[in-house]
Amino acid sequence: MRKAKIIRTRQVVSPLLTLLAAVALSGVTTVHASDNTDKTPAVNESVQSSATSQQEQAAATDRKADTLSDDDLEKLIDRSDATPTQDILKMKDGVPSDQQEAWLTVAKRVADQDLSTSHREQVILYNETKIVVPAPKAAAPSAESDASNQASNASAQNPSSAASSAAASSSSSSAAASSSSQSKPEAAPAKNEAASAAATPAPAPVTDNRYVSVTDKNAVLYADLNGTKKQEGAAVYQRTFKSQAKYQKDGVTYLALYDANQTLQGYMNQASIKVAAGAGGVWTNASGYASLTKPGQDVYGNLDTKQVIKKSDDVLDNTYFISGAYHHLDGQVYYSLYDSHNNWLGYMAGSGFETVNSAEGAWAAASGYAKVVDKNYAIYNSFKFDATGSTDHYYQQYFKKVGQYHHVNGAVYYSVFDLFGHWLGYVNSAAVQNVTIANPEGTWQADDRYVTVTDNRATLYSDFNWTKKQAATDVMLQTFKSTGKYHNLNGLTYLSLYDKDGNWRGYINQQSITAGVSDGGAWLPANAYTTFTAANVNAYADFNQQKVATSGAGLVNQTVNISGQYHAFGGVVYYSIYDVRGKWLGYVDASQVKTTSSAAGL
Repeated sequence: MRKAKIIRTRQVVSPLLTLLAAVALSGVTTVHASDNTDKTPAVNESVQSSATSQQEQAAATDRKADTLSDDDLEKLIDRSDATPTQDILKMKDGVPSDQQEAWLTVAKRVADQDLSTSHREQVILYNETKIVVPAPKAAAPSAESDASNQASNASAQNPSSAASSAAASSSSSSAAASSSSQSKPEAAPAKNEAASAAATPAPAPVTDNRYVSVTDKNAVLYADLNGTKKQEGAAVYQRTFKSQAKYQKDGVTYLALYDANQTLQGYMNQASIKVAAGAGGVWTNASGYASLTKPGQDVYGNLDTKQVIKKSDDVLDNTYFISGAYHHLDGQVYYSLYDSHNNWLGYMAGSGFETVNSAEGAWAAASGYAKVVDKNYAIYNSFKFDATGSTDHYYQQYFKKVGQYHHVNGAVYYSVFDLFGHWLGYVNSAAVQNVTIANPEGTWQADDRYVTVTDNRATLYSDFNWTKKQAATDVMLQTFKSTGKYHNLNGLTYLSLYDKDGNWRGYINQQSITAGVSDGGAWLPANAYTTFTAANVNAYADFNQQKVATSGAGLVNQTVNISGQYHAFGGVVYYSIYDVRGKWLGYVDASQVKTTSSAAGL
């Protein structure tokens, strides 16, 4: 430690000697000509500030004793996987987690150096990211660097002037250090009063040539170096820029940031950004799934060169893991995509695919029919893969497809219904064979029957997609005219029904009706008695009341047996009646009589 103290003492004295030498060269014999009593305090203040600065540097050196140097990090680059056309740089074990980004910076520098000599493609494998380093392009000198070079040339031609400038700069730096030690440093450039601004020269630019990404959510982009805000917060967060120049002002480093069109966007505190390896920007955390449902989209292998390695058409509808995002200099966000086997697909713009939150991917249309050809697959009711059935139960039967999902695991799952309109779940497409059926509902065949609905569980459908039109409970025991029938793929026959007013009522399973021999509909059982007390109720021989079988005069005071009933097409319910000797008397309107269970009658 004694040797370190001696070195620090020399470093403290050196700026003071420089200052005194500069004063002597300029012919100035006092530091403050207006007040000689302030000379010593001014010099002492400069010495004290410089000493404090050196102490802080020494402390920082002690704190960084365990930090790996760039040389150490370079030794932790593994090049053993190089090929005849590529240099591959990988990270060896031993890089501290808080220095992995520093390792990447060193690897990028080494790759750039190797590229200039080997002329081979440089590939950096950094964690799960693959970075392909293109040949460096010569950057055109910026206006800032031209100005800096002119200033340097002028200084070289006039050493006396340079010394004077150095003295003035040292004095100004001392004053700034003293001021900043008494107050908290500001994130924005300090706004000086007009007189001070006129007296203080604009900071000189230092040429920069880096890609940087804004990583501070509260970052501020300034329109100038006088603290005029242009944008801040979300408007600039995660954006990537090209830094063309650096400026030192009030102890803060500001970067001049340019967009992809080489247009100056503003200035930003260097503490708000992170240096990127290229125009793609820094890796940022992103997750979820990408469904490639859009054809003609580019898949990139390198975000600097925008090298297209394939089109989305090659993997259309597939689903991939999103493992990170890059906010590119061009303003777009690109995502790094992997399949379920950890094979890297490439980079894609977020606008080029559909982002979903679950592994089955986006729903895609599917229609038609599939025949079950494998007994050994489960049927799932969700993509948590809870099995609710098996293809063994439906072997050699048909499913109707209503959608599909291209899961990230590589399988395609169909959403299927049975042929009766019941949703079964999701089945692996490997269990079925797609088939083409021109008329799954069957071919229309003429029918000309009166049928009565006798199954209260039946449904009237609007179509053969099993859209419910009316429940059978609403039409139970009603009689309709069947004008056509279909022998469906599901093995059932469906009738097309019309009512007495000519209105189409829907399709019904033939098993839900009973056919009649006339417009009276189906005979339905009944067992009751009635007594005719008036002569105005006739018994008819048909269901149109056109022909009388037994007149009311012949029925009056008779007790008859009701042995059946008909719910006629015209809407009237008729009883079929017999006398006590078993002779059929005709059909009587049920609304005209009262019934009893007693054979003695009413």
